[in-house]
Amino acid sequence: ANLNTIVKAIDAGDTTALQTLLASYQANGTTLNVAERDRSGETLLGFAATRAMDYDGTIDKVAALRILLQNGVPYAADAKKVGEDWSFEALTGGGDKFVEISAIALDAGANAKQKARHDKYPIIMSYEVNVRNLRLLVKHGADVRVVNEQGETTLLNMVRFKKFPEALFFLQQGVDPGIAASDGRTVQSELEKGVKEYESQQRPMEP
Repeated sequence: ANLNTIVKAIDAGDTTALQTLLASYQANGTTLNVAERDRSGETLLGFAATRAMDYDGTIDKVAALRILLQNGVPYAADAKKVGEDWSFEALTGGGDKFVEISAIALDAGANAKQKARHDKYPIIMSYEVNVRNLRLLVKHGADVRVVNEQGETTLLNMVRFKKFPEALFFLQQGVDPGIAASDGRTVQSELEKGVKEYESQQRPMEP
């Protein structure tokens, strides 16, 4: 019943009620079973993360996620689904809201060195992660000089995917553009390949 009361406040985006409830439970010594899962497999934290990341998730619901973590609800990577780290969704999402949720998750203990979902390489090498989230990952200990199973650096990997702002980020972080992949490909060879692709398609390259 206590969990359901909190859930209603989160669902309504009522951060004032949420803070009041959590404070009253703490004052009364009420223990919440924050590991309990609902029918969809989410814990209380997972429910809050889902509502925050929903398409129509408002700033109040993002704030509710932060409030939970700041008021005794521990970070749990599998809060949304057993076996999956929900912070991955935030780190690979687009827009200001997802950057804020990523910061909330990482500040609370999310693993900045986690593997990209369904892949073997670290999330910092995912082409889905934008520059702002890359900065957050590095701030929380991710290694910009890590390489993937093909021997590609973070820089070479982003050039291959034509993610040029992200590639520039890694270049500015000091990643050596001269390091070749296992098959001999380099940043230079990938750039030259890209130029030919643009020329063959008769379209201008991104600035």
